[in-house]
Amino acid sequence: LLLNNSTSFQIRNFTTKRLQVIKHEDFVYASIDDKDSTIYLVGGETVISQISLKDLMKKLPKDKFVRIGSKEIIYRYGISGYKSKTVTMKISDGHEVSLKVPAQYAHEIIGNWLADIP
Repeated sequence: LLLNNSTSFQIRNFTTKRLQVIKHEDFVYASIDDKDSTIYLVGGETVISQISLKDLMKKLPKDKFVRIGSKEIIYRYGISGYKSKTVTMKISDGHEVSLKVPAQYAHEIIGNWLADIP
């Protein structure tokens, strides 16, 4: 297992047409719709990029990020809860998003998340 020890990554912002640096801890989750990936950041900001989730995962350390199905990637340390095959991710104070976790990914994601709770 090769670990990426960086704390940020660069991505081309489709809206501004510029490279944007995103810190890992600012990343909440990413989802894909057609050919556009939307990265949701802490505080509610979004970044749209024309990168596949497969290529995005190559930029991210596997010990911090996990793919939950074919449509989404989450920051493991951003999980605030889990209930009935759904993870809850905190975006900002008072605002959370719930994402469905396919059954084949649930055990790995939740097992790893529970292991990280102090």
